[in-house]
Amino acid sequence: MPVPRAEHLPPAPSVPSVPPAPSAPLTVATALPDDRPWARPVLVVGQGLIGSAVQALLQAGGWPVAGVRRQPAGPTDGRSHDLATAAGRAGLRAAIAEIRPRIIVLAHGPSDATWIEEHEQAAAAVHCGVAEVAAGSGIPALMVSTDEVFPGTRGGCRASDPVAPGSARGRVKARAEELIMAGSGLVLRVSPVYGWPGRRRGSTFASRCLIAAARGLPMLVPADQMFTPVHISDVAAVIAAICALPAPLTGIRHLAGPRELSRHDFAALAYELAGARPGLVRPCRREHTRWAGRPAFASLECGDFSDVAGLAGWRPLSAQGGLSMMLAAAGE
Repeated sequence: MPVPRAEHLPPAPSVPSVPPAPSAPLTVATALPDDRPWARPVLVVGQGLIGSAVQALLQAGGWPVAGVRRQPAGPTDGRSHDLATAAGRAGLRAAIAEIRPRIIVLAHGPSDATWIEEHEQAAAAVHCGVAEVAAGSGIPALMVSTDEVFPGTRGGCRASDPVAPGSARGRVKARAEELIMAGSGLVLRVSPVYGWPGRRRGSTFASRCLIAAARGLPMLVPADQMFTPVHISDVAAVIAAICALPAPLTGIRHLAGPRELSRHDFAALAYELAGARPGLVRPCRREHTRWAGRPAFASLECGDFSDVAGLAGWRPLSAQGGLSMMLAAAGE
């Protein structure tokens, strides 16, 4: 996955005691605690699409980062904890006490809505258990949440709107949000994220669209689900800028793309930009697709981040801009 845009990330303070950006991701085992807040690492829990992009961007800006995986992914992947177990969450609690991070970013899974619908209790053990650990640590925390805390009957949901989850994933995330808010943390609800996935990170809707377009394959895509897709570079830029603030943000913020459109329209745009016939994207109802159990809207109104240093002139990429960035990266 290409490194996200770094123009909105403030540089790490030029203090001699601050370590330079490492050439490889720090793990909990190699991160060194420091009483100086600028030198203490950002702890990123989860190394999926969002977590890995945030970690890469922070490191590119010279910030020390410690990464913790939810599950082991290989013999060389550094520190990991099985967060589905009490022992794994105790290990995370010990890691937080060991490195004393400046902020904890919760960007871990499980995130597959279909799996969570069938294993709600297991998903709650992870998301709510980890949120409880973070909230009880006394360290500022930022939790990445979802539009699914809303019923999905209309678009443009705002941070001030009451939650009413209609799915298992929404219920789990809504409870985890309560725990983070009780600990004076920040909840960042994010619309569906797209971009090129990294190694062992599955796929995104956009990547499947562009790959199918490159192969000239037809796609059956719902025209009755609306969403506000946001590119991974925007998600990483906003989270990294928040992590770099000298004082933590609290409350609830929404991060979304600038325009609501249907999945069919998004896919047709991807085909057009890739040089394929948009007509290969055939509209259908979501009940005939993998989104059968999803609501009609996965849509948020993007909040104002002008109070965050480095984001005064920031605007989320349009779908055309984000897909064009993906195509440019694929050609490199």
